[in-house]
Amino acid sequence: MLKRVKFLAVVVLFALFVGAVLSSQSNSVVQAQAQKIYKLAIFEDLTSLNTLAILGPKATVWNFYVRLNGWGPSLFGFSDKFDDYIPGIADASTEEEANKMKTIGADKTATIKIKKGIKWFDPKTGKEIGELTAEDVAFSFNAIMGKNVKGEPAYKGIDPVKLGGNWPGIINPDFFDHAEVVDKYTVKFFLKAQCSYDGWDEGLLFAPVFSKAYWEPKFEAAAKAQDPVKALYENKGDDEPVAGAWLFQKWEPGAFAESTANKNHYFAGAKSIRPYSGGYTEEKPGVYKYTHTTKVGFQYDGDQGSAILDKDKPTVRLELTSGPFVDATQWRIFGDQATAVAALIKGDVHFMLNPLGVAAGFRNQLKQAKGVGIAENAGNGLYYMSFNLRREPFNVKEFRQAVSIMIDREFVTQQLLAGLAIPTYSIVPLANTGWYNPNVKTYGKGLKEAEKADLAIKLLKQAGFSWDVEPKVDIPGNKVTPGRGLKYKGKAVQPFELLAPHQGYDPLRATFALHIEERLNKIGIPVKVNLTGFNTISSRVFDEQKFDAWILGWGLGGKFPSYLVSFFHSENSGLGGQNPQGYNNPEFDKIADEFRAACDQAKLKELAFKMQEILSEELPYVPLFNAPLFEAFRADAFVGDHMPYEKVFDGIQGTNGLMSYVQLK
Repeated sequence: MLKRVKFLAVVVLFALFVGAVLSSQSNSVVQAQAQKIYKLAIFEDLTSLNTLAILGPKATVWNFYVRLNGWGPSLFGFSDKFDDYIPGIADASTEEEANKMKTIGADKTATIKIKKGIKWFDPKTGKEIGELTAEDVAFSFNAIMGKNVKGEPAYKGIDPVKLGGNWPGIINPDFFDHAEVVDKYTVKFFLKAQCSYDGWDEGLLFAPVFSKAYWEPKFEAAAKAQDPVKALYENKGDDEPVAGAWLFQKWEPGAFAESTANKNHYFAGAKSIRPYSGGYTEEKPGVYKYTHTTKVGFQYDGDQGSAILDKDKPTVRLELTSGPFVDATQWRIFGDQATAVAALIKGDVHFMLNPLGVAAGFRNQLKQAKGVGIAENAGNGLYYMSFNLRREPFNVKEFRQAVSIMIDREFVTQQLLAGLAIPTYSIVPLANTGWYNPNVKTYGKGLKEAEKADLAIKLLKQAGFSWDVEPKVDIPGNKVTPGRGLKYKGKAVQPFELLAPHQGYDPLRATFALHIEERLNKIGIPVKVNLTGFNTISSRVFDEQKFDAWILGWGLGGKFPSYLVSFFHSENSGLGGQNPQGYNNPEFDKIADEFRAACDQAKLKELAFKMQEILSEELPYVPLFNAPLFEAFRADAFVGDHMPYEKVFDGIQGTNGLMSYVQLK
């Protein structure tokens, strides 16, 4: 069924396997064949169709929504809504069998069997072109390591770190050595340690499997190029074989993208049952059945989409059958939310797919609109400011601390944004209660503007900063007289640029950016905000690393905080990596390496708390806010007048709009 994994992107969580199979046919074919088209509004264009690049430096939420929605099956994953750890293409019928299969032996190996009969489909014709076998699994893991299907060095210049983006977190080269084919449906993994929750349970076992027949010649050609990674990522990739529920059809830049349904994929018709009281069953009669007996119970949350009540016993359950039940999905690209809201109210789109949810100014309008449904959920995102730490004065810790002090998160979220965002000082969101450290440093919290300025000025002076005209602070009157001519060790600090999304894309981050500009300039820090497009920021920061400072956000995948390593380990600071700020702290790296190698949950939590404490003092990121998700959809367009389920951590957007479950009237 729907498997959700931990891969990261700029404000993203994506749904795996049942969500999509990708293809390419003409728009006329889609329109002629499709009677029911599920229409989704998105707010930025794609930047790539190459799935490997999208997991690398092209990791934007919009690419993930469209191109990675169910593209690569994984061995294991999470169940819908409740996040039970269950098999994907791994062949296990019980929880005990699954646990035994994924247990790493004393010889640092593990043997995984995969389901028989999973087919690859030609994305242009929708026809079966072969079976997914152990050859595909072994190749997928080995190729990212620069090795062939036998585990031998083969692709010089290719490895997870060089590939960048999510790849070092998906396949950790310090943990994984290679995989070997045992037989057609069995793969043996050779590892460098007997356990690693991050590297194994939520790493390799969640990694995507792709077609050996398609990618092997492309890896061979790339290895001969002057820049192998660049050559690999230059493949368009729209003709890549896939094994899930959606056939990618077309991308019209600036207008739309679309996929048609693949109703012959392996999991089509599979049914899952998950009672709120615990336990899990998934079955496709005559094909496979899996039973998960661990009783992790949840109190019923009022979710009408999952409220299946038994007449003879007081239980509530989520019951899903895998589709697709529509003929096509279309992603329509809108320049702003106002236009998309109008389209939703008119019925031209069914769901607004946005990691930020619906902006505040439209919420009352949508609540009053006939036929429109509303879902409100806790978000699993982080919105932050960061700097180019390779440059002065951004590489001075006290400068970053002074910036954090001057930002009045409570004023912005409560007054300017009317309570629509939650101020934060931590990388891990408060809603992720299992991993959130409540004892991180909170520079400037609770201080008035003048008190903030006084503290920031003292901190800057201690670090070697001075002014031609020093700012003056009147604490009793809560006034700050601006300073000018900031210097660091006698050298003038040049005006710098703060990149941030424009108002039409995200008014929350734009508002924070303007607040930061005003407050920093008051104490003589010469910053100028540049409100611009999302793709412009992403390219300058991650692809080119030509920037001073920026504001963006991350969707943090699952609850396990592997992103603490991905975002801040120095090995990820190259072009296309997830540490474009260039943070380099050997002490932090050591703890991050321990975290990646740990298995015990108590030890993992201890290390995660330590990393959060270091980051809250060093501030390579200045956390700004989290935001609960307010989402809107055409309830009256769906069977039952609701989504298949509506209450879920990180919102319906985190499932990519439940593409494989929705049923249109």
